Amino acid sequence: QQLQDLVGKNLTYISQLDGLTFDLYSTSVLSRLLEQVVSCKDELAQQYLMQCVIQGFPDAFHLGSLDALLGALPELQSGVRLHAVMASLMDRLARYAASEPEVVQKLLDSNAFEKFVESINKVAELHGDIPAVHLVEMYVALMRFADGVHPDKLSNINR
Repeated sequence: QQLQDLVGKNLTYISQLDGLTFDLYSTSVLSRLLEQVVSCKDELAQQYLMQCVIQGFPDAFHLGSLDALLGALPELQSGVRLHAVMASLMDRLARYAASEPEVVQKLLDSNAFEKFVESINKVAELHGDIPAVHLVEMYVALMRFADGVHPDKLSNINR
């Protein structure tokens, strides 16, 4: 527990550094963080660290680095509760879109919904032993995201 607190606090400090720009985050910080998360091979640590990244860094950074974040998920250990990690990320971006209307267009332009669908499919394919309830929870989170960001696109529900 103390190690989790220490790591979580350090990630919070990194996210609050004055000189941390999106460019620095996306080119150096995030890639190194994800490399460490994937290489640690401990399920609890991976899940905790991914949640720290999602909760600790600004929403705009997540929007701009969605491919990298989603790309790391299939590489995590099969015991990581990926549904919770993905739901956290989708919920966070949906709240961001609700608070700043121009973000909706950015999410549309970046094909965020399609990226989440692809990520869920890839996770399901690579983690064949994932419990059905976790898959359902990922799709429920996806529907919440779609409803929050694209309430007028009912075609998303049928995917």
